[in-house]
Amino acid sequence: MAKTVFHCKQFSLHQDQCAMKVNTDGLLLGAWAPASILPCRILDVGTGTGLIALMMAQRFPKARITAIELDPLAAQQAAINVATSPFADKVKVQAISLQDYLLFAAQPNSFDTIVSNPPFFTRSLKSPHPKRNLARHTDTLPLPFLLEAAQTLLKPHGQLALVLPISEATLLLNNAPQWHLHQLLYIQENEQKTPHRILLSLGKQTPPQTPQLNLLSIRDSQTQLHSAEYRQLTQDFHTIF
Repeated sequence: MAKTVFHCKQFSLHQDQCAMKVNTDGLLLGAWAPASILPCRILDVGTGTGLIALMMAQRFPKARITAIELDPLAAQQAAINVATSPFADKVKVQAISLQDYLLFAAQPNSFDTIVSNPPFFTRSLKSPHPKRNLARHTDTLPLPFLLEAAQTLLKPHGQLALVLPISEATLLLNNAPQWHLHQLLYIQENEQKTPHRILLSLGKQTPPQTPQLNLLSIRDSQTQLHSAEYRQLTQDFHTIF
């Protein structure tokens, strides 16, 4: 059973009202997602507990983050998590879907970075819990719509950072010619396992350099302890390091 409260070094996340709890995907994306060190605007789509929004606020002190969440109870809890953090003046949580945000609240070309740990289950068996289905399945946020919305909302130099399973990321890269790959990080459980996730950063413009294909193991296969690479990436947030 997931903890009711997840503690990071600079903030804590109550998560009893959130269908999707703090997980490794979100921690990796929040610690890795690129953004400008200059004043910039960041949009977190499907913020859940507020984890990634708060991680980006910690990493980029001059940024202003908008965090949107479809589930009103999760949005309310994320807002409380933000309000009790050191970054309350940097993050604004809104209980709204991306579809409605695009129609009623957003301005085109207004964000430097969009970050999302999106739902990605398409054909798998659904849970008996409707809120968990909202968080995990693509019914309410299909990936093609997220890509289309990001094209509208991002500034010309902007980037979209995602964490996806290998199969979905491969389909995206093969079928989204309007996006240019800027960074790519394969995630595997340990060095003996096949990668199961990809962190990727996509831009509207061609990157200045050919992106490198990097690989990160979460744990060492011999000791089962977190790898040096994982510790280095997440050490500013995990209390266990």
